[in-house]
Amino acid sequence: MANETDVTVVAGENAYRVEGARRLVENQGVDVIHPDVPKTSGMYETKKAADMAKAYHIPLALHNVASPVGTVASVHVGAAASNFLALEYHARATSTGGVTWSKRTCSNPVGSPSRTTRVSASNSTSTRSKPT
Repeated sequence: MANETDVTVVAGENAYRVEGARRLVENQGVDVIHPDVPKTSGMYETKKAADMAKAYHIPLALHNVASPVGTVASVHVGAAASNFLALEYHARATSTGGVTWSKRTCSNPVGSPSRTTRVSASNSTSTRSKPT
């Protein structure tokens, strides 16, 4: 499908586990895979989907309409994936330029002029657990 149009096809936010992403990737249904970390079954499963997409030269853009915990999990997956392209982020607009928690975890919060967020390594902890 992705090869049949000039429009960039981005999909996968409702693909569950790596098997859901596999159908999109192997059938060349997307130009960019777009999984949602909580819906995909977590960080480990999303990273497996990202690695599979990388084998097909497909970039990763993470879907994210999540709590602060889900957002930080998505940031960690993006940081671990070499084919990471972007992280979707929806912030409730406030007079301070974003949600309060982002000011404590990001050096350049959403709403700032550059629209780029840098994650402070000193505030992050990465853990990974394999499903049993």
